[in-house]
Amino acid sequence: MASSSQWQQNSTERRLFISRLSPYTKKEKLLEVFRPYGVEHAVVMRKTTGNCAFLTFATLDGTRKALAAADVGIICHKWKLTVLMADSWHSSKLIPPRPDVTPFPGIDLSDKIPLPTECIAKIASYLPFADRGRLEMVSRRWRQGSLASYHHMRHIDLNNWCWPNAWEGKLITTNSFHWLMMRVGACLKSIGINEESLAKNLKPQVMAIAIKNCPGLESLDLTAVTIRPSALREMEPPAPRLTCLKLGRCDGPVDPGLFNVLGSARHLRSFCALGTDITGRSLLAITKDLQQLTLHDCIILKPENLSKMLQELTSLDHLDISKCDGLIDHTILQVLIDNINLHATLTIIKFHFCSFKESVPEIEMEEDNEAAERGEFVELELGPVEMAVSFPCRYKNVTSLSLTFCGWVAAGLVSEIALHMQDVTSLNISGCTNIKGEFTLEPLRQMQKLRILSANNMHPSVGGWFLQFLKGLVEVHCRENQGISDEDICGMLRQCPEIAIVDVERCQNIGKPVLTCAYEVVARGHRTEPIHLYIGGTQITRSTKYKRNHFLHVTYDLMYEPLFRPI
Repeated sequence: MASSSQWQQNSTERRLFISRLSPYTKKEKLLEVFRPYGVEHAVVMRKTTGNCAFLTFATLDGTRKALAAADVGIICHKWKLTVLMADSWHSSKLIPPRPDVTPFPGIDLSDKIPLPTECIAKIASYLPFADRGRLEMVSRRWRQGSLASYHHMRHIDLNNWCWPNAWEGKLITTNSFHWLMMRVGACLKSIGINEESLAKNLKPQVMAIAIKNCPGLESLDLTAVTIRPSALREMEPPAPRLTCLKLGRCDGPVDPGLFNVLGSARHLRSFCALGTDITGRSLLAITKDLQQLTLHDCIILKPENLSKMLQELTSLDHLDISKCDGLIDHTILQVLIDNINLHATLTIIKFHFCSFKESVPEIEMEEDNEAAERGEFVELELGPVEMAVSFPCRYKNVTSLSLTFCGWVAAGLVSEIALHMQDVTSLNISGCTNIKGEFTLEPLRQMQKLRILSANNMHPSVGGWFLQFLKGLVEVHCRENQGISDEDICGMLRQCPEIAIVDVERCQNIGKPVLTCAYEVVARGHRTEPIHLYIGGTQITRSTKYKRNHFLHVTYDLMYEPLFRPI
């Protein structure tokens, strides 16, 4: 057997260099022309200076015959070919073969094992939706892996990091939402579209897209998109599976279409309407086992419809009513007092801007009105004040109570809350200016479980000396209160070891003593959590500075900057 060097030398002698080829001469044509001389292999090289080729023959005798025939003339496509021996100069024109380097020495890669679909799906789960779409175009196996990456998803919302980013936030369109629903809809249980800034490019069709592509949908949040009343008919088939439904603004009244949806949703546990044109007639069809009810900014909501619905409920746990201008009848409060079933189930109650009384026409200020000219604080007694007093004794299991800007919240109600609602951990009575008197909030010192207290925009006569007796306070919000003084806040900082947030912005009687006391409390070294102190004056500027210590974070306005220098 000849050595490899002899074989390479013989192969060089059996190789010819062909030039002057026509632009459209192919390898098959050359093999056909030189077949009588025993040609074995042909390589055609396309160059801008002209095409050429290398031919390898089976024997040396065939190579010599081809050279002899070239002296007479070999014609290919009406071009006379130039045939020469492939010497070292012509051989250097060939591209050297790529060396066969084994990346894994000792491992035979001849039998390539394809990447399992499970591995591709795991890789795709760490990629954004746009990159998963690119994986689908690689091959069939990669497409299967990309689609399998959606199988673990049960909830999708607009805050998901997988959405593509744009200059103004997440770029989410109706087409991209439809593209995703086609892939992940079969696995989804809940959809949340509740960010208006991210849903500005979404059209009302997203509700129909979500319902048609999600057969197992149980929770639907559409508070950030505008819905069409006629589209509610498409929600009737999946209604029996819904446990949570949240609606936002709409193009017209939704009661006719919503009545059938709520009538079929027998497993519904949470319902929310934010800015929806709803009169409340559809609420009469809601299941009596509803646990959470939220109504915000429903201006055409009628009190008689809401009262009838609340009267039928038996398991309500969370009630939140805010800025519903049509609720001018105190029968809602009367129903809550009379419904015995809710006395044991209701734990969260929130009323915001609900005075339950017709608005009083504004009276023009007379020139001789000396009280008005002096700027005295005047507040009318609004709402069913006497009826509200009997409210706390029936709801002793409430843990979170928020009654803000309600005229029927007065001193008597505060006393009843402190006496009967001992389990309340979060209390908000901001804006209830019918609470008057320096010692009006004194009964709250009995609420030892109270952790969060909000008393903003209170009557100027309301003081805060009682705060130091609430040992378990964690957050206190007393913005824009003229009756809160330095002594009140300093006593609270010294006596409440768990206090973490103190918000006293725009309190005119708060100054340097509070800052000094806060540094003294922190300097003791007994605290495990920092104190966040928000302080400011009546002249609020846009520029805000931050004073930070290891356990004290102070946010103050520029007008309070000199207070820190001597400390």
